[in-house]
This record gives sequence, C-alpha cells and structure tokens, in this order.
Amino acid sequence: VEIVWERVAAEQPPLPAELEGSRVSTRFVGRAVECERLAALWRQALSGDRQLAFVVGEPGIGKTRLACELACELHGQGAAVLWGRSFEEALSPYQPFVQALTHHVRCTPSDSLREQIGPGGDVLARVLPELRSRVPLPEPSAEEDESDRYRLFEAVSTLLASASAEWPLLLVLDDLQWADPGTLLLLKHLAREPTPAPMLLLGTYRHSEVGRDHPLALMQADVERDKVVGLIELTGLAEDEVGELVGGLIGWAPPEDVVRELRGETQGNPFFLEELVRNLEELGLGGDPERLARVQELGVPARVREL
Repeated sequence: VEIVWERVAAEQPPLPAELEGSRVSTRFVGRAVECERLAALWRQALSGDRQLAFVVGEPGIGKTRLACELACELHGQGAAVLWGRSFEEALSPYQPFVQALTHHVRCTPSDSLREQIGPGGDVLARVLPELRSRVPLPEPSAEEDESDRYRLFEAVSTLLASASAEWPLLLVLDDLQWADPGTLLLLKHLAREPTPAPMLLLGTYRHSEVGRDHPLALMQADVERDKVVGLIELTGLAEDEVGELVGGLIGWAPPEDVVRELRGETQGNPFFLEELVRNLEELGLGGDPERLARVQELGVPARVREL
C-alpha cells in the first residue's frame, strides 16, 4: 500500500475548489472518537470493501467540518476526493453527483478519462456536458428510454470504480436531507454494487429533517438489509472541548464558570459557540470574564436565531 500511495502522490487530482482553504482559522476541536470511526471505515475501504457511512446531527453541530477534515487528511495521504452538495431548491437532477463528477472530469487527463468512462460515455454526457469537450463521444440519441437511468447508474459506477483503481476514493455528499430522489437512488446503487473498490461514500444530513418516512431514511434502511452502513451521530462538545474552542477564539483561557455557562447556553454546538463569542466581541465584551459568564442576558445572535 505504501508503494502504491507513493506512486500516485504526484498524480492525484487536486482537492475540489469547495475544500481549498477549508482549514479555517478556528481550531478543529474534539471528535476524536468520530475521527477514529471514520479512519476504521477508510481502512476497510482500502481493502476493496466499499463503504457507505453517514455523519448526522443538528444544524451547526459540525457535520460538514468533520467531513472536510477527513477529506483534507485523506487527500494528504494520497487519496482522491470528490465533493458534492444538495441544496434546498435543487437546480438540476443528481446535483451533488454532477458537482462531484464535474470536478473529476475537469481534473483527469483525457487519456485516463477515456479509459475510465467505458461504454457509457454518451449517457454520462447528458448530466456531465463538459465530458464531450474532454473525450470524443457519439452523438446523443433524440429520445431517452426507460433503460437510460440504469445505464447512467452503471456508467457512474464504472467511472468511480475505475478512478478508485488509480487512487483510493472518498466521495462526500453534503446536506442529503435535501437530495432529490434520483441522487438517493444512485447512491443506493453505488453502495450495493458488488464489484470491489477502495471507495468510501460519505453522506451528511440533519437528522431533525429526516423522519422515518423520509426518502433518505427509506433508502438507508434498504441498503442496511444488504450491508452494514456506518452511522456517526454528532452531539455537542464536552465542557473541556468548549473551553479549548472558546480559548482559541478569544486568545485566552476562559474561567471554568464561563465555560460552563457558555456550554449551557449552546449545548456545546460549535456553530452556536462561535457565533456567540463573535457577538460578544462585536459588543466589546470578549475580554470581560464577568460579562462572558452572563451570556444569557445578551440574547441570541441573529445568525444563530436564523439557523
């Protein structure tokens, strides 16, 4: 494995633009247990046993940040990283896959891309128009038939499996609570594909928006009938982790009673903590331990209230 990674280190695709500069100034705090679980899933994926896992939790709890830290870490080790996100109002079918695969199409040499796409290039080009500018493909047929979706799923599966043969692959799909039905069906198809591939499929979603009858919950339960699905549920930071995060934000170690009060007000939610501290600094109270300990008197910052 070390020899292979040394060989591909100079060839691997760059990080997606969404992750460039993603290691923000705020220190990444806590999540040691969750990071180890993700590392274990990655080790299983490297053996060729493709993995599907979800990072779930409330808004602001750090789902995207955890996935981002994993992506940057694995990319530094020689893995390929693809990243896509769903939006509340989908702009196109399969949007997170289109975003992730467009990056792959742009960054992969044409000769390698031609070998990876196999016979399904024409149907892939329907959702990835840039593919036609990179490799020669037959003209699209005038009409689509019922088999086209299956051909598309097979083409995506072939492309990702071929790419993972060159670089171990992490595919992150963010905010799946808003994913369109086609995206979820394609994810299920990839997860259940029996062909071995060193690939980790990692989704994130807000569990508060995914009830028992939500399409994502139904898809997850369907996959779990055939294989184990990793589920990593994020909760609030512990008191010592809150102290570490807040200390990094304000530049000095806050007293224990301040940390306790801040955690009580935010339940250890990292986004709430950062916004609360930023609000205190804007009010000129960031250096006043006595006022910090009375945060409940200052109200909820606007961005936290909106979220």
